[in-house]
Order: sequence, then C-alpha cells, then structure tokens
Amino acid sequence: MSGLQQDTHDCLSNLIRRPNPSHFAATCGPFHRIKRWALRILAGAGFGRFVWAIAVSAALASELAGQSAGFSSSAEYKSMLTELASETPRPTRLSGAGELLQGKLPMAPVEVKETPEGLRLEAETWRLEMNKKPWQLLLTSKRTNVAWRLATSGPSGGGISWVAKDGATSLRLTQVEQIEGRNGQWTVRGKVEGSQTPSLLNISVLAPGIIHLFIGAPESGEKAGLKLGFSGPGPFFGLGERFSKARLDGQKITLHPEDKGFEGTEHNWTYIPAPFLFTPLGLGIYLDTGTESVFDLTQAARQQFTIQLKRPAVNCYFFVGDPKGIIRDYTGLTGRTPVPPPWAFGVWLTSLQGGGPVLSNALRLRELGIPTSALWVWDVMDDERLVCKLKDCPMIVKRLWGERWR
Repeated sequence: MSGLQQDTHDCLSNLIRRPNPSHFAATCGPFHRIKRWALRILAGAGFGRFVWAIAVSAALASELAGQSAGFSSSAEYKSMLTELASETPRPTRLSGAGELLQGKLPMAPVEVKETPEGLRLEAETWRLEMNKKPWQLLLTSKRTNVAWRLATSGPSGGGISWVAKDGATSLRLTQVEQIEGRNGQWTVRGKVEGSQTPSLLNISVLAPGIIHLFIGAPESGEKAGLKLGFSGPGPFFGLGERFSKARLDGQKITLHPEDKGFEGTEHNWTYIPAPFLFTPLGLGIYLDTGTESVFDLTQAARQQFTIQLKRPAVNCYFFVGDPKGIIRDYTGLTGRTPVPPPWAFGVWLTSLQGGGPVLSNALRLRELGIPTSALWVWDVMDDERLVCKLKDCPMIVKRLWGERWR
C-alpha cells in the first residue's frame, strides 16, 4: 500500500471513528498540502459534495504527526485490500461483512431428493427444483406459493446466457449433464449451446432462508456478460438508494454510482447502488458483485424480468421469507449499519457562502438556542472566493467544535 493510500485511510478512518479535532492532526497532516487544482479534479469526478468537508477537516493538521497502525494493520483490513485487488471484488467479503460470513455455520435442515430428472431441495419455508433437460431452476416460497423461474424454455432471453459485447446472445445453458452432491453442496455441470466447454454451477444452503448459487462461465464465454432471465411476479423493491419511485416495476435501472448534479425529481441515478431486489410476496435476490449491472423490470406486468452483468460469472444469493426476514438475512450477509451517535438524529443545517457566513450563522443559531446538531457544508458550486481558504479552516472548524457542532 502506498504512503498516500495509508494516509488517506488513516485520515478518513479517524474522521469517522474518532471525530475529535485532536485526532485530526495525527492522521490528516499530509492533506493540508492538497492543491486547489486537485480539489477541482475531485469535484469534476463526481466528489464535489465531499471536497469541502475533506479540505476543512484535513486542514486542521499543520504538520505530519506519528500515525498508529490501528485498523490498517488488522487482518480485517488486509483481507479487504486483497478482495479489492481481485478482478471481481465481492462486497460481502469487504470490511464489515455480516455475521453469516464470519464463521462456519451449522448446516441448514434441508430435505434432498435426487432423481434421474433432476434435483429437489426442500426446507420449511421454500422449495428449490432443478430439471436437467430442458434445464430449469424453480424457487418457490411455501408461505405464499410465489415462484421465480430460470428456464431455457421461458421467454426470449430467459434462463442463463452469456451475451457478447455487440449484444448478441451467443451462449446459453440448455441442459444439465451431471449433478454431484457432497457435504451440503451440489456441483452442477451444464451443457452450453454454442460452447464446447461446460458451465459449472454450485448450489448450497447458507441459512434456513438463504440459498447460494454460483454461476460460472464456459471458457468461450469468459469475455462475455452474464444474463439472467426470470419468470415470476413482483411487485419489486430494492436496488439501493433510489430518488424516483420505491416500487420499481416498469423501470430499467443501471447500477453504478453517479453524481449528475441537479436533474429535478425522479432522476434515476444514485450514489449508492445495491444489486439487491425483492418482492414482499416472499422472494429476493442479491448479486455479490461490484460490477455494473442492469435490472430490466419493464416487463414486470408480464411477470418477466432480466438481470445483465458486464462480467461472465457471479455469486447469487436467493432469499425466502417475509419482507422483514428477507431484509434481516440480506443484512446478515452484507453487514448491518451500526446505530449512529445521538447527534446524527438531530437537525442538520445546509450552510453555504464561504467560511465566514458559515461560522456566523452557526454561532447565531447557538445564541438563539435553536436546536441543531450538524452542518452540511459544500461550496464547490459557488465562486471560489467564497470557499474557505485552507489556512483559515483550522480556526473555523475548531470554533464550530467548541460550539458542539458536527
């Protein structure tokens, strides 16, 4: 890890974990050397709202002080860096993953039935059926009798396929040649139309309401994108932070973080995409990937939807349960947000027009006894003469901290 990466991590970690001015000098010293042109580059790249906050907090340090190893030397942090260095990082393996991946879990109770025609797994709340020829995967919620189907014989683009960069579907899983089960896991060897090599799938039951499905590409499909075509009902919700409608039926959503400024209401970009989709009728799916993905729900009224990735392989997790149980299992897999400190639940004030007005307004609110706890300051869209000069920031921020602002 480079010195700049180490400095960046230690600075931001301490800003988040230990929000106290005395800690800023210990870890944010190098950032007071950041030039204005560098901040402009960050702003242009979509980080505009955070540039001022980083500059303010970093400017509290006037010289580089000793840095403690802390989190950056932990096994958790090293594991996170290893995962980030992989070709397709899995968010669940990054720092803060849920308890379901923290250790070995007891085997979930599942009734298994293997026949020449396929495989059937059945638990208390769900049933998973795989047919060999033609290939089909059917997941049913026993509570609501709602089912999602991946099937070659389904609608155009259904089942599992690999799409070339030009958009043509060149490879498609058509049948299962072999199923081998061992220690609660089932490896499936699938025949792929258009390929001389098979696709390997792996199925396991992670918890009573979570089924894991790994989809691997045939050798000839390793440069293509994976496409999953489902038949099954909504209504559909999820996909991370959204600014348009909560119900996603009828929309086609590309998942990658963006900042396009002010586009009015109901814009379809987001800062925090999450490839997690569910229906309150009892089923959900999460793709453990940071790869850009497209969820096409435009045919939801016909009980059809597709998911397309830019990568050829993925780890899928299916959830079965009521909405609360699905969310519980999803966060148990990916990690749960800790309860914020008390001040985070107070009133946040947007304050602009430069360091002087920001400080003046903050002090005036305290004088009037108006209960507010945090300032949201971003001046990157204002005239640069209004932005707090780095040399002035230590005084302004220390004064704000003294008045119990965050």
